[in-house]
Amino acid sequence: MKEDVFRFLGVILLIAFVIHSPAYAGAQAAFRGRLFTSGAIKQVINVRFDIKSYSTEDELLQLQQHLSLNDLDGFYSAFRSMNKGAIRFLGTTGLNIKINAAQEKPTGQGVRIFLVTETRSIEPGSLRARIVSFRFLVVVLDLDKDHKGEATIYEDALVKFTRQGIELESSYSTSKKIFNLQLVK
Repeated sequence: MKEDVFRFLGVILLIAFVIHSPAYAGAQAAFRGRLFTSGAIKQVINVRFDIKSYSTEDELLQLQQHLSLNDLDGFYSAFRSMNKGAIRFLGTTGLNIKINAAQEKPTGQGVRIFLVTETRSIEPGSLRARIVSFRFLVVVLDLDKDHKGEATIYEDALVKFTRQGIELESSYSTSKKIFNLQLVK
């Protein structure tokens, strides 16, 4: 009887560990940081970036072709079908945003990761009109060799998709910073 109780508790603990493990979520990398909001509701929000995979050269080339043809329907069909992970705003907001394109680029100090999804507001309680002109929500993670750093969020950015990768061309909104960014272990 006592062994059955311990076996049952062991199974429960194993399930809990697997569910909370980044590997369970299929994450290739997971990072966590803190966003200080500046809107009507000033607060600190924990943000988690779960990256399942990075965009392939073929995926980026497909997006580039649709953009060069100004094919809005084809572009958004291909873009929305891609699922590279999620941006999760933890706490009171509970906002989860699907990442459609992701790329990792080495830098002299570490790595820079580009995450791209459809344009939207990330501030709690604020509304943003949907803009259909190839503008995006872009998050750029700048990490050192220890996988620590900061991220910059551009809510209304122009992006260039090329065979070589994702390039941030410009932004039409004030950027927001995420501090204390680090790899989740």
